[in-house]
Amino acid sequence: LRLVGLHSHIGSQIFDVAGFELAAHRVIGLLRDVVAEFGVDKTAQMEIVDLGGGLGISYLPHENPPPMRELAGKLQTIVRNESAAVGLPAPKLVVEPGRAIAGPGTITLYEVGTVKDVAVASDRHRRYVSVDGGMSDNIRTSLYGAEYDVRLLSRTSDAAPTLAR
Repeated sequence: LRLVGLHSHIGSQIFDVAGFELAAHRVIGLLRDVVAEFGVDKTAQMEIVDLGGGLGISYLPHENPPPMRELAGKLQTIVRNESAAVGLPAPKLVVEPGRAIAGPGTITLYEVGTVKDVAVASDRHRRYVSVDGGMSDNIRTSLYGAEYDVRLLSRTSDAAPTLAR
């Protein structure tokens, strides 16, 4: 086994570098401690810091992730500065863009089965839409209330957008 670096993963749908900055601070601090304990000779091959994935993408029109090139530049600067602060050479930076690469070019297509309006008060209702998909396709809504922009593709409609579950 040849340990070549350290890895972290701080979450998903991240739009701000602040979390990555804290992760870099902690991971490079750990790298400093490992080098201090085992010596430069035994840790010379540890040249990678992987800050994981979690880069956000736009699921809704108001979500605006930073451009990849801008984010990469900020992360490189953070890792360089954190390394210099602890007296280590800057390691090779790795990130895992995952959905930031694949997500913008993909869609999930469902077919609506039934639509049901349920009264929640005398003057309000909630619309439920059942589709031919479920949590096996996307559990994010059930886990933490993730929202999505839904489009009607089978026909044109001039009806106003309606919030549905």
